[in-house]
Amino acid sequence: MAEDIEEIKKKKLEEQKKLMEASKAEEQLKNVLRVAVDEPGYERLMNISYANKEFYVNVAQNVIMLYKRAGRKITEDEVLQVIRAIKKQTQHETKIEFR
Repeated sequence: MAEDIEEIKKKKLEEQKKLMEASKAEEQLKNVLRVAVDEPGYERLMNISYANKEFYVNVAQNVIMLYKRAGRKITEDEVLQVIRAIKKQTQHETKIEFR
């Protein structure tokens, strides 16, 4: 019984550590994006982050790479181009046929 309690405590502690690490990584990503993207583009990325985390991370990584190549802030239009390009690659077309 006491071993079970200790095991549960360890699991809870590990979960808390993972959450802390994830939140730190999220904050670092947001800080980099604030530097790399203009304000309207940043707001658009934050909206995406609330809707779809996976897609947000993918777009954010591509925007950061673009920022490093360009050596300047990325505009909202450029962010939209990245979003459209990624969506085109990952979007699956559904076809319904009636017979």
